[in-house]
Amino acid sequence: MRRREFVTLIGGAAAAWPLVTRAQTVRQRPLIGLLQVQSLAGSARYTSEFLRGMAELGYVEGRDIDLERRYAAGDLNRLPVLANELVKLKPDVILTSTTLAHVNGLHCRAIRCLHRSM
Repeated sequence: MRRREFVTLIGGAAAAWPLVTRAQTVRQRPLIGLLQVQSLAGSARYTSEFLRGMAELGYVEGRDIDLERRYAAGDLNRLPVLANELVKLKPDVILTSTTLAHVNGLHCRAIRCLHRSM
């Protein structure tokens, strides 16, 4: 009797395995988290230059890479919360525009942070 139960359990798990793996979402493109101290308007030049540089290297947003942006709009107290939001998305890298944003970003459990000063 135990052998029959075991075989049934293994057979059921093997049959369900393809359904479980199909349900997992696989990200198609690398995700870059962008953490900005400024507002959307205030960091437009920085973001457009970053995207231009990536395009020169052959990486186009929406085709080769995805960007997830967070803006503190000058409120430095929001940086740790915004950084944690980005970390929960599990980006491949988090890019910050200032040293202060970078330092606050390290308080969260980011895997990798890339820093670029303006």
